[in-house]
Amino acid sequence: MVEFEARLMLENTVEALHERSAFVRTGGQWLYTTGDIMTPSFAPWKPGRNESCPCGSGLKFKRCCSRR
Repeated sequence: MVEFEARLMLENTVEALHERSAFVRTGGQWLYTTGDIMTPSFAPWKPGRNESCPCGSGLKFKRCCSRR
């Protein structure tokens, strides 16, 4: 079992996917079998123009990911 939370930028809003995934080892490889979607640890939010960009670039949001 692996549990992870991935964060992504979607239409200038930070969203999250939280999943618990099951794997089996077959022939020396790990293969995904199933996953359960869980509630993310935070609510989606939209960064303000003068906040630091959530991508970690060190730039302000207005100069970084808001332009994409």
